[in-house]
Order: sequence, then C-alpha cells, then structure tokens
Amino acid sequence: MELFNSIGNIELKVRQLGKKNERLKERNAKLQDQNLALKEMQEHKDLKIAVIKDKLIQIQQRIEELGEKEVEGQSSFVERRERILLELNQCVEWIER
Repeated sequence: MELFNSIGNIELKVRQLGKKNERLKERNAKLQDQNLALKEMQEHKDLKIAVIKDKLIQIQQRIEELGEKEVEGQSSFVERRERILLELNQCVEWIER
C-alpha cells in the first residue's frame, strides 16, 4: 500500500512539473514577443533620432554659411546665430548620449 502511495505522489509531482513547464514555456514565448516588440520600438526611435540629428547638423551648417555672409553691424543676428548654434550643439550632444 505504501508503494502505491509513493507512486501516486510521484505521479502527482510529475503532472505538477509538466503543468509548471507549460506555464513557463508560455511565459517565455510572451516575453520573447515583448522583447521583439521593444527591439522594434528602439530601432524606430533610433532611426528618428538619426533623422533629427542629421537635420540639426544641416541647420547648423546653413547658419554657419549665413554667418560667413553676414555684414558688419548685424550684431543682433550674430548673437542670435551664436545662441542657436549653442542650442543646436547641445541638442546634438544630448542625442549622442
């Protein structure tokens, strides 16, 4: 009789482990799906950041070109240009971090 109880307990534990294994497999599959979705979101954000960075660099280059053409006496333009360049540089630095 004791042998049958032991076998019954073993059988119960095997079933429990099988169910736990199935739950873990399901959870693993969900986590893999979430991981893939997060990677896709990150790639999309990285692409957006790269586009913004390129645009900021283009704007910075245009402003520098305008500065080369500036006429003396336009100190307000020069000050605004320098402030914009500083802000652009800060944006580019922030994006690179």
